[in-house]
Amino acid sequence: MGRPRNLPVAAGLGASKNLAESVSFENAVATLTRDRFRGADQVRVPVKLLWGTRDFVLFPWQAKRALRELPDARLVPLPGAGHVPTWDDPDAIVRELLSA
Repeated sequence: MGRPRNLPVAAGLGASKNLAESVSFENAVATLTRDRFRGADQVRVPVKLLWGTRDFVLFPWQAKRALRELPDARLVPLPGAGHVPTWDDPDAIVRELLSA
């Protein structure tokens, strides 16, 4: 989270508990570190990448890699937002969704 103060304590505890108890977590990490996105040539809709400038899961510099895979995508940096920008800056998310 880029702005952890925006996350209600109960939601943070619930998310942490769900992650810790997830039976698929290790499989998901293995898949994410092994596989790459393929099929960009089949994407037929506009793509907007909303990327938090304080994302410590998908680091901001990785947006360049995403743009190489989806060269027609539009990158929208979200200043101060982390990996869960819906908590960090919900107004920016709504604004970007409605402007699509």
